[in-house]
Amino acid sequence: MPGELENQRHAYVMLQKADEEKLVEQAEILVSRLERISVDSVWAHRSSGLRGSLLRLLESWEAGEMKSGGGAEKTALEDLACTIQAGYSMLESAAREY
Repeated sequence: MPGELENQRHAYVMLQKADEEKLVEQAEILVSRLERISVDSVWAHRSSGLRGSLLRLLESWEAGEMKSGGGAEKTALEDLACTIQAGYSMLESAAREY
């Protein structure tokens, strides 16, 4: 039984890393898409701020600040996920404008 528990724990860690990498990939794509919002759009200024937030979160991740275990990692990943969701909503709103 101890071996089975260790396997479950390892699978959970691997799943968590996959989710983390998926979020980072989505954030990188979103940054490039937010850059393309027209400067004539009312969403341009807002998207600039959100893009800056995403870039700071990505820099933290690359520096390893989001890779360590504990409660702080979960909070940082939740922040990244919420910021990504806000970015997609902003893109959607900017697209509706045109």
